[in-house]
Order: sequence, then structure tokens, then C-alpha cells
Amino acid sequence: GKLVFSSGTSKGGNSGALYLGSGAATGGRGGLVALTAGSGTSGTGGSIYVTAGDTSDADGRYGGSVYIRPGAGAGSSNGGSTIVYTGVGTARMTISDSTISLSSGGTLSLTASTTMSLTASTSITFSLTSASATGIDFDSNFVQGYEYGTGTVSAAAVTINAQTGIITSATSTLAAGASETITLTNSRITASSTVLMNVQTRCTSGYVQVANTVASAGSASIVVVNLGTSACTSTYTLGFFVAVS
Repeated sequence: GKLVFSSGTSKGGNSGALYLGSGAATGGRGGLVALTAGSGTSGTGGSIYVTAGDTSDADGRYGGSVYIRPGAGAGSSNGGSTIVYTGVGTARMTISDSTISLSSGGTLSLTASTTMSLTASTSITFSLTSASATGIDFDSNFVQGYEYGTGTVSAAAVTINAQTGIITSATSTLAAGASETITLTNSRITASSTVLMNVQTRCTSGYVQVANTVASAGSASIVVVNLGTSACTSTYTLGFFVAVS
């Protein structure tokens, strides 16, 4: 059967309060208060509802609030935490004096009907920890966290699957007025990507410049020309950034 604990009703003022708690302790720990719903062998388990009071006040008053507060510690940062567990005992939300942690075993969705703001005093980090090439989605523009990679050209081609990086040429003797074409294979590049390419370090004696960059699905064709009056006597490096459109 059920047990009902409530304060009395009122027709001309506030109704009575209801307090449920354990006593304070000296020389020991405060007593535990446990609120549990019964288990069963048929149907869903029992539920627990915590509901604040409604109001019919016509003066624009708000309904009652629900407050959950852990105990304070002796130090300013030694307070207890508020932890929300799943049915199998996994902590999915932890709120402490210094951090708020949300952990999902699958998908975590945050949705706002109007505006959502993320504000930090130092930095905001978005990290994709898997090897997925999809990336972090900003309004259907996928960003891979500005991951960085390097590679050296071999047989006029190099593979770097990162959004930004450094390419080292294979050629160290590019003649004056001559050009060469390098194929950058990169899974971040689409046919509509903007691939920004610049000379990071020029070769010795020569004067190399990027003459043309053409993006296609999964790669970019880069034309480098030596505009100097002398042949290169060393390799050169190119810096690139893939802006996905």
C-alpha cells in the first residue's frame, strides 16, 4: 500500500512546510537519507517524481522552483558533487564546484528554439577522437579540428589526410623558368573545396611560387614554378589549408 506525508491545506494563507532529513552529527558523519521506489517483477519499475507547486496568481508570479544542492566542504572548493546516473550505474552528468561533465554512451544533443551561447574565459575546444573523416559539423560545413600533417613528395605525389600541413618537395634542382605539378591526395578535399597553398620555405638559389591549385574529390593538383634566374639547389616546402565548402 501507499504512504502519504503532507502538510495541511490552507484556505486563507500559506500551507505548512514539510521537512524530511537526518540530524546533524558531532564527532561523526551526518545520517544518510535515501529515497527509493520499489522494484517489481512485472511491468516497468516504480518512478520517483519531484514536482514543485503551481500557482494561479494573476500577478505574473512564477511556479515553484526545484533546488538540488550538495553539501558544502570546509574549503571553498571542497563541496560535494551532484551526479546523475543511468539505470546501470554509469555517471552521465557530474556537477562539482569547478567542473560540469556530461558523458553520453551514444549521442548527446543540445537544442535551442532560438539562441544557444557557449562562452569561455580562455578557450573552447571541439575534439573528434575517432578516426572518422566526417569531422565536426558547423551548419553542414565539416571541420576536422585543424588537424596537422606532413609529407614528402614521391613520384610527383604526396598523401596527407589532414586539414592543414606541410609538403616537402622531392625536387631539389628545379630549373629556372621550369615548373612541376604535385598531386596532393587528401580525404578532406572535395571538388568544391578552397585549397589555400603557399610557399613555406623557398629553395636555395631559386625563387619558387605556387602558380595554380585545382581541387577535385579527394585530391588537389598543385603547379609550382621557379621564377628565379637560377636553378634550385635544395628542396622547398609548401604550406596548405583546406577550407571545406
